[in-house]
Amino acid sequence: MDAPPARGVASPGDVSRLVLSARQAAAAIRARPPGTRWLLDCDNDADGLCAAAVTALALLRAGHRFTIRPSRDKQEAHYRALLAEPVDGFLTLDKGTSHAAQLAADPQRKGRPVVVVDHHNVPAAAHDGVVMLNPRTVGLDGSRDASGATTALALALELAGPTAWTWAPIALSGAVGDWQHMGGWQGWNLAVVQEATKQGHLRMVAMPRFIGVSLAEALSHARPAIPGLQGDPQASAQFLASIQVDADAEVEELDVEARTRLVSAVVARHLAHGASGAGLDRLVGPLEWNVRLDASLRQVFRLVDACGREGNPQAALAWLMGDAAAKAEVTACFQSYRQALSAGVRALRDGGVAKRQALQVAWTERADYTGMVAGIGMTHIVADRSRPLAVLAPRPDGKVQASTRGTHEQVAAGLDLGAACSVAAQAAGSEGGGHPVAAGAVIAKETVEPFLAALDAALIAQKFLGGA
Repeated sequence: MDAPPARGVASPGDVSRLVLSARQAAAAIRARPPGTRWLLDCDNDADGLCAAAVTALALLRAGHRFTIRPSRDKQEAHYRALLAEPVDGFLTLDKGTSHAAQLAADPQRKGRPVVVVDHHNVPAAAHDGVVMLNPRTVGLDGSRDASGATTALALALELAGPTAWTWAPIALSGAVGDWQHMGGWQGWNLAVVQEATKQGHLRMVAMPRFIGVSLAEALSHARPAIPGLQGDPQASAQFLASIQVDADAEVEELDVEARTRLVSAVVARHLAHGASGAGLDRLVGPLEWNVRLDASLRQVFRLVDACGREGNPQAALAWLMGDAAAKAEVTACFQSYRQALSAGVRALRDGGVAKRQALQVAWTERADYTGMVAGIGMTHIVADRSRPLAVLAPRPDGKVQASTRGTHEQVAAGLDLGAACSVAAQAAGSEGGGHPVAAGAVIAKETVEPFLAALDAALIAQKFLGGA
């Protein structure tokens, strides 16, 4: 998950339109008096939790009150229950776009304001009564130019003024959690990186570019490929043990001496196997660092994501919002998270995938980790980069969680996983959706095969494989 140098794609005009849309959303919030009680309904992944932290900090500055309710649930029953809550207004963060019509029309709303801060696919019809802040409505790519958290930062800047730039690194960690840094920052995200760096809230730190669930995993898929270690985490672990570097650590956790020893040993291994030296200058590169939290953007994303997936999102929110004492709980979640994610990636590597015409399918043990395993698998594990990957797992309630991940190259060729998952979920009697590059659904156990068949058919119809 290492990022090449930032590059700009979205036009300044599109970014300005997002700022204007954020101003309109902020006006809807400011129209309510100080003390207004808001219910913040956020996704419990890193992007959703970072969006909630940034928004909550801005509401505090504006003199408003809030309750944060993290949840992965994005189905009709969830939003009906949400609107029954005895609060003064609602903010959905990193979710809500798919159910904007319901949020606008549900009689339980009783005229209370609903502000949707999201970056997922936007339905064709506009819905009066819901204030929508979504980069896709202003010409930006919600999969690359702005995440849920960086969109929330645009709102926070309008509510709290320049003070909100202090929270920009938190928002960017949410974007990293949605892999929006891959290929280089762009659009509104790039503008946030540049301004946060200028103001001193973000700095660049030279770091070995060995990014993975663990160093052993990272070295096994490093570029350029390390002789004798490519695709072999066990051999990578033995190599790391030989230079007294913890194979289960992540590169940011190493001190400067250990990082230096690691890079030197990798360079020596390349040269010992006859490498010309070409590409070795790319082994170290700049990594964005959150100055206040003293951690890389990626580290913050992983710590926050761990809390969401391990059932303690409140610890992540407290830490992000300034409670240093919460770090111990966050770290405990991360230890469990790392073990579970490593097991999921290892199972994918060992078990492989089942191929369909336009889709690759695998199963993992824990439903909370399907998206992360699919993202890492699509980026580093599966050999076939032409077809998206679906990872499924049984849920405690007896249903099945399905998460799909593609690549930006597939999207450029016509892939839209959000649309395909929506169609497939409907065919299975459920709901689903998301982004062109990442989407999912929750389905009944007995409808797994109809869902996968419909998903494959929908993907075939998109012709991103050149008519496959």
